[in-house]
This record gives sequence, C-alpha cells and structure tokens, in this order.
Amino acid sequence: MDPSEPTAAMLSVDDIHEMSDAELADFMKKNRRPDGGYELPVDDWDKLSAEQRKQLADRLKCQQRALAQSPTGCSRPLDLNALDARLRDVFGGHNTLSQARPPTVERQRHSTPPVDLMAIARDSETDAYRTLVTEGGRPFYPIDHLDQVLEGSDAHHEMPQCWQHRCVPSPSNIFLRQMERWQDFRKWQNDNRCLPDDDGGFPGYVEMMKRVWTKDQNTKGVAEIEADPSCLESGWNIRQYLRERQRSFCRERGCDGFPDYAKAVTRRLQRHNFTRPLHLAEDPKQQDKLTTWVEYLNFEYWWFDYYTETAERLKPHHDKAWQELKDVLKPHETQEYLRTIASSMRHQAEEDQAWAVMKRAKSHAAHVFKSTQLEPNRQCIPKQKRLSMLKAATTRLNAAKDVLNSTKRRCDRITDFILSTYDYEDAKKHAALHSVLLSWILQQVPKIEAEMKQSEASKASPGRTKKRRKSYTTDDNAGRRCSKRQKLEHSRLNLLQSTAVPEEASSTRAQHHVGIAQCDIQSSRRQVSPARRAARSIKPPVTLRGPRRSARIAARQNDFGTALASQSCRSGLGHPRSPAKPRTAPKSRAGTRAPAANKGLMGSARRDTSNPSGVSKESTSAETAWLTSR
Repeated sequence: MDPSEPTAAMLSVDDIHEMSDAELADFMKKNRRPDGGYELPVDDWDKLSAEQRKQLADRLKCQQRALAQSPTGCSRPLDLNALDARLRDVFGGHNTLSQARPPTVERQRHSTPPVDLMAIARDSETDAYRTLVTEGGRPFYPIDHLDQVLEGSDAHHEMPQCWQHRCVPSPSNIFLRQMERWQDFRKWQNDNRCLPDDDGGFPGYVEMMKRVWTKDQNTKGVAEIEADPSCLESGWNIRQYLRERQRSFCRERGCDGFPDYAKAVTRRLQRHNFTRPLHLAEDPKQQDKLTTWVEYLNFEYWWFDYYTETAERLKPHHDKAWQELKDVLKPHETQEYLRTIASSMRHQAEEDQAWAVMKRAKSHAAHVFKSTQLEPNRQCIPKQKRLSMLKAATTRLNAAKDVLNSTKRRCDRITDFILSTYDYEDAKKHAALHSVLLSWILQQVPKIEAEMKQSEASKASPGRTKKRRKSYTTDDNAGRRCSKRQKLEHSRLNLLQSTAVPEEASSTRAQHHVGIAQCDIQSSRRQVSPARRAARSIKPPVTLRGPRRSARIAARQNDFGTALASQSCRSGLGHPRSPAKPRTAPKSRAGTRAPAANKGLMGSARRDTSNPSGVSKESTSAETAWLTSR
C-alpha cells in the first residue's frame, strides 16, 4: 500500500472526546461523504450514556453547521489514485502505457454505520418529555411538534434560550433542560421542608445506573454492576457532594421549618405582585396541581431575585473596568461584540499576524547580520552600507516586536475584562432570560385552573347522566304500563258489549274500568319526563270535546239502561263523530273533564277502538242519526 494513501483508522469515543473543536472539524471534513453526510469511523458508541451521547451529538451538530457555512467545508482532498483510475478507464483503448500498468487494487474500507444524530436527539427528548410529564411538570410545546423543532422549522425558531444549553444553544434539548429544572424544583421542595430525598439512596442509584446501561445496551457495564455494586461508590460520593452544596445554597434564607418557609413564599410572591391565596402542604405530594405550579413560580422568582441582586452588586466593578478598557478599543468594539466568537477570532488573528511579522523581521535581521558580519566576502560591501543594513534590520525587528507586544497587551486586557466581568454579564443575561421564563409560567396559571375545573366537571357529570337515563326509563315503563292497561280495558269492554248481562252488573263493571283509565291517565301525568313536559308546554292549548255517545248503545238503552250507556260514553269507546255537525262537550256525571295534556293519550285510545268487532254499518248509521238529532 502506498504510504501516502490515507488510512481509515478506527477511533474510540475517548479519542473523539479529547479532540478540540478544530481537530473535530478537520476529522469530520476528512470523513465527509459525497452526498454531504458524514461517516465517522468511531467504535464503542455503546460505552456512552444517554447524556454523553446527547452532549457529543450537540458538538457534532455544531461542527456540522459550521462546516456547512464555511466555503471550504464542502471541499474534499483530491484523490490522485481515483483520478488516475478514471483517466485510464477513459483512455484505456488508446494508451498502451496505461494498459501495461497493473490494475490498481481498490482499498476495502471497513466503516461503521453513519451516526443518526436526529434519532439520538429524538430519543433523548422523548425520554425527557415522559419523565417531565410523569413528575408533574408542563412541557413547553406538544410532543407532536418534536420533529419540526429538531428540524429547525421557522415555526419554532424562537424557542426561549432559557430552555437551551448555554454552550450549544439549540432547540434540540428543550425537554431535557425542562426536566432537569423541574427535578431541581422538586429537590427545592424537600430541602425547604427539611425532608429527605426520596431517590432510594445508594441502592436506588445502583438501580438507576443499571437501567441506563441496559437502555444503552452496555451489557458489560450491567454485568460489572451486578457483580460488584460498590464500583459505583465513587460516582455516588460525587453526586452526594454536589447535592449537599445544592441543599445548602438553594433555599429560602432565614427559615426554620415549614411555617417560616410558607410565609417566605407568600412574601416573595407578593413582592412580585402575585397576590393569589396560596396554601402549601407540609407534604408536597398532597398539593394539587395549581398549588405546586405556584410554588414552582416562587422557585423561579427566587432565582430571578438572585440574578438581579448579583448583577446590581457587580455593576460598579463592571463599569469601572469598562472605563479603563475603552482607551485600547477600536470604534466598532462594543461590550456585546467583545463577547462574541467573531471578536475572539479576530483578536487571535491579529496576534498571529503580529507574531508572523516579528518572525519575518527576526529572520531578516539574522540574514543581514550573517551577510555583514560573518560572510567571508563581507568586505566587498562598504562599511557604511553594512552599518545601515544592520540598523534597518534592527529597527524593523524592534518595530515588529513592539507591535506584537502591544497587540498581546491589548488582547490580554480585553480577555481580563471579559473574565473579570463574566459573573456580571452572566447574572444580567440570566435575569433577562428568567423574565421570559416567568412570563410563560404566569401564562400557565389560568390554563391549569381551566384544566382542574374541567376535570372536576367530568367527575361530576356521570352521576347526572345516570339519573337522567333513569328518569327516561321510568317514563317509558309508565307508558308501556298505561298502554297495556288500556288494551286490557278495551278487551273487557268489548266482551261486555258482545254479551247480554244484567244492567246493574254492567253499570258496576263500566264504572270500575273508567276508574282504572282515569288512574292511569293521572299516573302518566305525574311521570311525564321534563323534556316531554317542556315540549308540550310549547303547543297551544287545545279545547277538548265531550265524549261521543254510541248510536248502538243509544238504540239499546231500553234493554241495558241509561246508566250503562252514559258510562260507556265516558270511557271514550265510541266511533268517530260525524263532521256534519260539531257539538259542545257535555259534562260527565262525575263532574270532571279530562285535562288538555291527556288529549293525545285519550285520542290514541279512541283510535285503537274506533271500530270494535261486532259493530255493524246499521249501528254506525243509527249513531250518526242520533247525534244529528242531538
């Protein structure tokens, strides 16, 4: 193999972590595919945890964006062997020299599959979203928009930087930052109530690490943990040290117990014009969603006050340092510009240029000194010229050194100013970002109230629905009972009319059936559903006509008696009256009239028995004649 040919050496993830940004960019340019993607020969990806993968993915994406914007980022080195092979393929039939050459053996490159940065970010954000929602937090945007956010669509390009990583501002880790922030708030709740952490201690930490390694398919790490859990003690001790620092710093000052903490929360909220009543619970798990969210609002107000007070405390020192630096700055160099990457790169370029000028001047001075003082033929140069040459070279070298020193002093002063005022700028930046975060938190308060009201309404609605259905069932059953009794009554009266019975027995039985019908009508009135009663109340009042008298019964009054005919008429069993001459409804013997609301029921009963069996046409004609005479 040609030693000049590049080798595809497999690197480990540790090598990638140790690379600087410039080395990582150069490594990615060397492994760029023709389609614009990257194929990195990196092994042992499974050694990284989910958090480490996320950080590495952020670095790679940052370098990918930088290479895409660079004019030389898409250029690839010229492969001379590939070019030679292509030329020989084209001119192979006309070049005997190329035919005599042995065929070039194409190098086999063993590469790992390309890293899907989008898939890694999607999995990390999805897991963080689930954890955030499970622990009671509220995501900044719906999970359905995750792909659009990761792709950097225009609809989500203004994601608040308060949820983005300060080193790599990107919308690809919003849920992760939210989850970490919400977990810090949960620890804040326990610390201000003097409650221990409910993370399970060291055994819980061991189980958590086993789950992490299992998810990352690191079977070797899981086996080591199961064989000797004490291998995690160093990581656990570091974790506890950081937790103790957090416990001593992040808490309300001057509070001794839960009552003092509750009063401090109320005072802080009132200072920020949040006067809604708040009743905290000593056990934070017993609080409702709204109370917990308001307590989280106080938690972020605490940080906002901390950043604001820090910025106010450091402002005099910052202003003094800025006044001292202004005499070495150029007109375009503002405070904001000095803290940008462009400013840093420009200052480094100035220093590199001054260093290069000094090196050239130094080399020139050395050459002049050698030619005027050490060369054997130096005597050929006049002495005055040799002295002038030495003087000019020395002057040039000294000027280059002065420029280099002044450039270094200027850059050092700018660097010192940035470092000495970093805390002030950081506090001011966080205070500004927290004001945006607090606005979003306040916007969630009415939304949470609406969600709680809707939840309470949904819990109470099943009882009313069940009761309403029960009332409808009662009405239907009453209607069926009424219809059944009417049919029974009709069958009995038909039997009564078709048989000759004594007058007293007929009268008694007719009165009995009329009483049953009236009871059923009153029962149906009492059991009418509210919906039916409302529908009937809209209809105009209807005037009832009196019961019709059967001509057949009138013809047999001499045999059966007037009482039986009257009772039969009251029961509503006659034929439809003739439209030739309407009449006014007479009063019944009992001195009562059927209500207007029961007209439909009585009408249906008359329609069911309008032409009972055993009634001839002659009887119908006789009834019509009798009604006309009336």
